[in-house]
Amino acid sequence: MPLHVEIHRLSRTIIIVARGQITAEDVDRCAREIVDGNVRQFAKIIDVSTSTSDVTAEQMERIASWLRGGDTTRGAMAFVVDPERGQAAQTFADATQGDRPVKLFRSIHEARRWIAEVSGGFGG
Repeated sequence: MPLHVEIHRLSRTIIIVARGQITAEDVDRCAREIVDGNVRQFAKIIDVSTSTSDVTAEQMERIASWLRGGDTTRGAMAFVVDPERGQAAQTFADATQGDRPVKLFRSIHEARRWIAEVSGGFGG
């Protein structure tokens, strides 16, 4: 699977690393793992810096809408992107901007720092 998901319950953080070509089905599986694990409220760092995707804006909006379901507040989301290929992450960030803090970064270190700031400690 091109999406590797690590759920860290102690720090209330999810790390997702994307490698290679990512499909809408890959993103769906990842979203289901988060929902089924009852961890929507955890902070998320999503590294898509070395991946590519053909997921459309409509598919991203559908996934974002599905993740909005339920009564749980959703945690902050930091994307690590390659500035030359960050359109899919930007599309998802735009679709979820009003739901939670979300921001794009060029390094994992910047993303971790920001997550700690907005979550009141690492992961919240």
